[in-house]
Amino acid sequence: MIQQNTIDIDINKELRLGVGFHQSGKLLDAELCYKKILSKVPKHFDSLHLLGVVESQKGNNHKALKFINQALQINPNNYIAYNNLALVYKNLEMFKEALDNCEKAITLKVDYPDALSNKGKILIKIKKYEEAKSIFLKLNNLHAFNSDYYFNLAIINIEQGDEQEAIKNLNQTIKIKPNFPEPCFNLANIYLKNNQINIAKEYYNKCISMGYENDKIYNNLGHICEIQNDFQTADKYYKKAIKFNEENHTPRHNLINLQLKISDWSTIDKYIKLYKDKNSFHKYGLPINLHAIIDNPNLQKYCNENFLSYAPKCKIYKSNNIINPKIKIGYFSADFSDNNPVSYLIRDLIKFHDRKKFEVYGFSLKDTPKKDTTRKYYEEQFDKFFELEVYNDKEIKNLCSTLNLDLAIDLNGYTQNSRPTIFSQRLAPIQVNFLGYPGTLGSKNYHYIIADRIVIPEKLKKYYSEKIVYLPETYFVNPSNRPSSKRSFTKDEFSIPPSSFVYCCFNQNYKILPNVFDVWMNILKAVDGSVLLLAHTNQMAVTNLKKEASKRKIDPNRIIFASYMKNIADHLKRYEVTDLFLDTLPYNAHTTASDAIWAGVPLITCIGNSFASRVSASILASVCLEDLITYSLKEYEDKAIEIGKDSKLIYDLKNKITNNRKNLALFNSKNYTKNLELAFEKMTQNFQNGCKFSDIII
Repeated sequence: MIQQNTIDIDINKELRLGVGFHQSGKLLDAELCYKKILSKVPKHFDSLHLLGVVESQKGNNHKALKFINQALQINPNNYIAYNNLALVYKNLEMFKEALDNCEKAITLKVDYPDALSNKGKILIKIKKYEEAKSIFLKLNNLHAFNSDYYFNLAIINIEQGDEQEAIKNLNQTIKIKPNFPEPCFNLANIYLKNNQINIAKEYYNKCISMGYENDKIYNNLGHICEIQNDFQTADKYYKKAIKFNEENHTPRHNLINLQLKISDWSTIDKYIKLYKDKNSFHKYGLPINLHAIIDNPNLQKYCNENFLSYAPKCKIYKSNNIINPKIKIGYFSADFSDNNPVSYLIRDLIKFHDRKKFEVYGFSLKDTPKKDTTRKYYEEQFDKFFELEVYNDKEIKNLCSTLNLDLAIDLNGYTQNSRPTIFSQRLAPIQVNFLGYPGTLGSKNYHYIIADRIVIPEKLKKYYSEKIVYLPETYFVNPSNRPSSKRSFTKDEFSIPPSSFVYCCFNQNYKILPNVFDVWMNILKAVDGSVLLLAHTNQMAVTNLKKEASKRKIDPNRIIFASYMKNIADHLKRYEVTDLFLDTLPYNAHTTASDAIWAGVPLITCIGNSFASRVSASILASVCLEDLITYSLKEYEDKAIEIGKDSKLIYDLKNKITNNRKNLALFNSKNYTKNLELAFEKMTQNFQNGCKFSDIII
């Protein structure tokens, strides 16, 4: 309702014209009409009020406050203006002022539905859910079968984590108001979160069909298409999301992540250059593959401290003064399942823990309804195994307090399905960052990081928020055995000429950057007849990498792709057709590197500064192949060419691995477990003796 002050016919006509423009969404035309009136009548209530509404709709909320407050000085009894003022304060997240103005509107017009609805939504924002529910219940009583009631009830359900109730209320909203897109949007988000991607996709498309579009919808559709390996459509949706809202950096990061996955380097160099200093993270947001594009531990620490370490500060540990007869270790992971590197690597560690000294518990942060071989293995190997996905943070804390853990080991860090917030509650007096995340977590919630002298040398210690536990040989744990295959592979199966020297890299595509690929092509140019065997992850990557080879004057047929093998034994046996593994930088081969060594294939690496860029060097040192650690890409290139041209040298390197494999520190799981246990004992003793947390050298 618009209240008019009758001054003369021209002003009334101008006001009606402005309101018409306003209602049809022509904000600039409406603004001109209102300002025209104010030039004649500076204290014209409706024009000041509606100009404030226009400014708010344009995002100029501080200007909106000025105009609406000026209007209310002229007419302090207009309930619509108070409600609009409340909306502006809500936009500015000044929730106390917003609520005050809602109350003024309701006082002037009891049961004014717009103000009641606005008040309820503000109460949701400040997490006063029960008060909000009572407001929307009142609205529903005033207007039976009110869609606003069910929709906002669903929003409260979502905020409180009751997704099933939210789905019920959102569906009821749609039943009452079929053409209301917001419930479809929220349903899509719930289904996407729960990996029901086809249903989520259907609801996002319903939103679009109703004319409801935003950057989040297109970004999420891109994510769904990426999961479905429809990379071309994913690319299209991410670009639509960017065009829709350039201030939302998430779609741009997703697009770059996708481009790395498919080896489309059209914008990669430009993107990497963005992240040269700390200000970049504030301006552009957080890149998804931080370790793949940044070899700067200082920036990584800053980034993790300020952007990833969102958990509250760790609480002081309240001891119950009960010293356990055995040290109780809790391993927390979302990845106790098949085809996961961490679960693959720690198999023997969990098995070999000395049960006379330690009780070893497994805490799964992600349930698997169909228990695979790995899940069954860990349920048997841990002394106790707990499924925690349905537990909230407080329930996890209560469980750990009951168990009286001595050490909580985070095997995830900031990887998929991790829950770093649980560690802010102090699940144990000592909390450890181990293996899953290659770098500092930038959080005071973790007391130690497991490392060695290569991945964190003395000069780089300052870039880690945790105290360092230095293990001998290598921090990189491995099983003492890999499964063996009866299959035999020949070069002919891969269309490789029998006399070819075979370079290989089975890392995922996102680790391959243009500068490293340049070096690889130089190596192929220098070593006649050599080929490069890569992992076939997707057809677009195959096409793009072959194109990149052609650009560098290399016959694309010399780039050969090996398909994914689910059977790890067959995959390892396949290495017998290869000669030398070429590492990536700045994100090294990790598990892939240890697999290559196990299979008898040497690896050449270029060591960097970040944790992720020094893992292969650690692995090589542990198998006495330090000569294959290089310190520049030029040295890396020269060394790879030298080996490719010297058949005796590659023969000797391979023999050095295969003849000594049983004696290599990298695969001595029993000795590794003893060293880690010594570290755990020192941590526990130091804490019980009241010592400050400090580096530990084993």
